[in-house]
Amino acid sequence: ENRVLLFSTEKNMRLLQFSSDWFCDGTFKVVPEPFYQLYSIDCLVSKRTIPWVFILLLK
Repeated sequence: ENRVLLFSTEKNMRLLQFSSDWFCDGTFKVVPEPFYQLYSIDCLVSKRTIPWVFILLLK
């Protein structure tokens, strides 16, 4: 099955809605079993990228 675990806050999700710049990245090296990828969504805030959402993808 295609499932994900998403970690964020309600405030972060609201801020994400109004951000015009999103940066997405994924890594495989630091993820424990049974997951295979950690994915993050960052937004530009005051010229800095801030991670707002973390997503773990299951194998």
